[in-house]
Amino acid sequence: MKGKFTLLLFSVTFLVFIYQIKTGVLIGLNPSDLHYEDFIIYAFFHSSSTHFAFNLAALLFLGYYLEEKIGTDKFIVLFFITTIFAGIVYVLIYPSADRLCVGLSGFIFGIVGGNIVAYKEKYRNYFLLSALFYISFTVFLIYFDIVGIGCSGKKNTKLHDFKPLK
Repeated sequence: MKGKFTLLLFSVTFLVFIYQIKTGVLIGLNPSDLHYEDFIIYAFFHSSSTHFAFNLAALLFLGYYLEEKIGTDKFIVLFFITTIFAGIVYVLIYPSADRLCVGLSGFIFGIVGGNIVAYKEKYRNYFLLSALFYISFTVFLIYFDIVGIGCSGKKNTKLHDFKPLK
C-alpha cells in the first residue's frame, strides 16, 4: 500500500485532535520546560481546527506523493529530522518563552522542500519554483498570524506559539 506512513500520521493526528477536543489537553514543545519526547509529540497537537485542517490537508496532498516518490523509509526519516529540527529552531529562537509550539507545520515545510527536490526534473526553472515556495511560505505565515485562533477561541498572536489558558 502506497502512502502508508502518510495515512498513519493522518490517523494519529486525527485521533490526537479528537482527544484534545474532548479533554482540553494541549501538549507542546515548551522551551521553559523541555522534555525529549516533546520534540516529536508537539507535532500531533494543534492550536485550532483551522490549524489542524490546513496541516492535514497539506499532509495528504503533498505527503502522499513525496512518500510514493522517495519511499516510506526515507519519508519516515524526513518526518523525524524535520520535526525535531523545527522544534530545535523554535527553542533556539524562543529560549525563555513560556509558550507551547504545536503542529505539523515544520514537517509540512519539510515535505514541500522534499517535493521541490524530488520533482525538480519536472520543472524547467528550479529557482523560480524555489522562489514560489518561499513566497507561499511567507504568505502562509502572515495569514496564520492574522487569523490564528487558539483552542480557547481567543485570538492568538502566533498560531504555533500557543499559551494555554490557566
